Amino acid sequence: MFKIKLTLLNSIGLIVLIFLITCCSSKKNISKKTNPIEFNTLYKEFYCAQTQKKNYVIKNNKELEDFWKQTFSKEFPIRDLPRIDFSNQMMIACFSGEFSSGGYSIEIESISKHKNTLTVNTTETNPGKNCGVTSAFSQPFHIISLNLFEGEIDYINTSRSSSCN
Repeated sequence: MFKIKLTLLNSIGLIVLIFLITCCSSKKNISKKTNPIEFNTLYKEFYCAQTQKKNYVIKNNKELEDFWKQTFSKEFPIRDLPRIDFSNQMMIACFSGEFSSGGYSIEIESISKHKNTLTVNTTETNPGKNCGVTSAFSQPFHIISLNLFEGEIDYINTSRSSSCN
């Protein structure tokens, strides 16, 4: 009787072990099928009047004019507006906020589309502890143009520190 119980427990244990191994080792492709989206960098700089961490989507001339005045109000004369055909293009602008020194940056690394959603992948870089930086306040930003898109836009931000040894 004892051998039958032991054999039964061993069999159940073996079945559970096989189940766990097959569940954990079989990789199901749950990742979304995405399509990369091309874009053009208009400006990627470090100084502007935007002091808050924020993302903008600009889809018409009125939005562009308001955005431009707000972003470049510290410049004299204010830089010319980019020529964007809003009937088939739009702009995305990503700002890191304001920092008390240089050495910070933001970059739109890639954009992908899945169904009715664009995903904008940005990387923010901070100066490492051994990096030499300017003593001026900085407000890093990246402004791009891309084909017009109607749908949701998500942002995925990655942070990294520079290595300055």
